[in-house]
Amino acid sequence: MDDIDLLFSGPGGKFSTPVKELKLKLSKTRAIIFDWDGVFNNGLKSDSSGSAFSEPDAMGVNLLRLSFWLAHHKMPPTAILSGEENKAALYLAKREHFSSVYFKSTNKIKSLHHFMKEHGLAPEEAAKIQYFNERRIQDETILPKDNEDVQHACASCHAFAKPLSWRRTPKDWDYLKAMHQAFFPSIDPSFSRLGRRPAEGERKPEPVDVALEYVKKAAPLETAECILEGLTLLQSDFSQNELHPPTRPKWTV
Repeated sequence: MDDIDLLFSGPGGKFSTPVKELKLKLSKTRAIIFDWDGVFNNGLKSDSSGSAFSEPDAMGVNLLRLSFWLAHHKMPPTAILSGEENKAALYLAKREHFSSVYFKSTNKIKSLHHFMKEHGLAPEEAAKIQYFNERRIQDETILPKDNEDVQHACASCHAFAKPLSWRRTPKDWDYLKAMHQAFFPSIDPSFSRLGRRPAEGERKPEPVDVALEYVKKAAPLETAECILEGLTLLQSDFSQNELHPPTRPKWTV
């Protein structure tokens, strides 16, 4: 990044965003999303064939994705959002194995939030558990310090970030509890108060139920990051125009 700063600012170029701030923002990048006209071309359009793309730009995108892979050891979700229907955009996206293409996107913010929901992207809420997704080992600081039951039920066998990385409805969280009890009966000492019974006359819910109430609030399916103008974006908003090729990835058009 420092070399880029010198190469750009040396001849007289100026960054509208300070390089240090830009570097910090880039370090948090989790996906790459492009508009089409004016990004992959000069913005000129025709009435029927649509606008083309530049091969050097396509190579630049691949280098950008490669740099992400080198840093994170995975490819970033990549999409094109366009207000038009453009065959060249779909061709490029298929050829380069992008994640999604959105055509006739009159509300690009809505399309953006659909893309975020499809790929579990909500940077503000995911930042605290990013270490788990990146397979980094560290002492967990996100455990509620005043709630031993949550720690006992949810962090005895795996990192607490694991359940927090899932997004579920309250009913789905109940199903998860039932699945654990059915498939992993040895989990019972963590889920219950075996050996830690409360005093006579004292009533306390089991640790698993305390933890369940906690994660229902801490990791709901729908959050403010995925709600815009009171509209919760669902897969069904786009399903009528969605193309399903025989192999992954999925193309949303």
